[in-house]
Amino acid sequence: MQTVKDITDLEIPSYIIDSDKLHDRYDEIESSFSNVFDDVIVGYSYKTNYIPALLEELHHAGASAEVVSPLEYQLAMNISADVDPVIVNGPNKSRRYLREVIGSDVILNLDSLKEVELAVAASRNVNPVADVGLRINIPHMDHTGPRRASRFGLTLSALEEAVKRIEQSKLSIGGLHVHVSTKQRNLDELGKTLTYLGKASKLVDREALNYVDIGGGFGRAHPEMDFDFPSFKQYAEKAKKELNKYNLSQKQVIIEPGIAMVSDSMSFLTSVQDIKQIDGVSVVFIDGSYSNVKPSGHNRNLPTTVLNENLTPKSTDSKNSYDIVGYTCLEHDYIAKNQQLSQLQCGDVLRVMNVGAYTIVHETPFIKARPPIYLRKGHSYTRVRQSESFEDFFDLYYL
Repeated sequence: MQTVKDITDLEIPSYIIDSDKLHDRYDEIESSFSNVFDDVIVGYSYKTNYIPALLEELHHAGASAEVVSPLEYQLAMNISADVDPVIVNGPNKSRRYLREVIGSDVILNLDSLKEVELAVAASRNVNPVADVGLRINIPHMDHTGPRRASRFGLTLSALEEAVKRIEQSKLSIGGLHVHVSTKQRNLDELGKTLTYLGKASKLVDREALNYVDIGGGFGRAHPEMDFDFPSFKQYAEKAKKELNKYNLSQKQVIIEPGIAMVSDSMSFLTSVQDIKQIDGVSVVFIDGSYSNVKPSGHNRNLPTTVLNENLTPKSTDSKNSYDIVGYTCLEHDYIAKNQQLSQLQCGDVLRVMNVGAYTIVHETPFIKARPPIYLRKGHSYTRVRQSESFEDFFDLYYL
């Protein structure tokens, strides 16, 4: 890994991970819940951003790993920092995968009756009895899914069947898991989600439960994005209030933040290549694309700072309106529309913020190679992913 001391030596375009922000956010989340609950595990959601250097920063800070596939589980096993305990979630777990993890030092949450069947079979050669958790099916609070109900977890009727099968096996039910992510991410939705966990707890041996896993879905965004999310302290207090209703607040509480943990920890540096006047609009072409900053294609402009070629902020005395577009040949490749920025010229650098969540994991190898990633600590920048070469891009193809 190469470390550079001068910011002007950074390759453009590139991503910057802010180590200080990452640690600050972890401390804020962990302390908010630990001040309310006696025993808390913060399991960072790998699927949100699995840059190894970012994971190691979070694990050194104290985060555990929450994984949803064998690929992510293998990554957790290869990280040099302490990731324990690994929380194994996700649907469609295979027989081989369950054989690998069951009875090991993981927290395993099963998603379906099929997984219960496979886990029961896998546990026959395990001593002593292995604990498993069960994920509970709940509705989408804001109807964001294709259908009103989530496609994940066990309905209450399926949960009753799962309990019967587990009681006749070498498994025991050690925990319950709920998770749903909504646009609003408000306290009422958290309360409704935990109501379903409470109902499920009446169908199992509540005294035997070791933990309740309340998932993620917490909100956190840059102040310029105008989101009105509760604080982590408010989330924790609401969770305590709801869990108290079912005598569950004294259990070990697991949370699985993803977006809330890393969204504001990364920025994207990209340079202005051209500016066109089209139909009365200033259209700015950059050497990045929508897939670098918002691969989901949402219409919200991200907070953006204009830098000179020496990467110092430009004057903000006057603002102009710009459409920012990417390098691809796709008409929908818009990074921003009608964004107010300092007057731009070719060679300026845009620092697009709040790109830490679901960007890297959704990067598309399309038209152009992927840019490098740097980890900033103080005034030093360490390259933690090199810029993709032609050979990297086509390595898996036969040429």
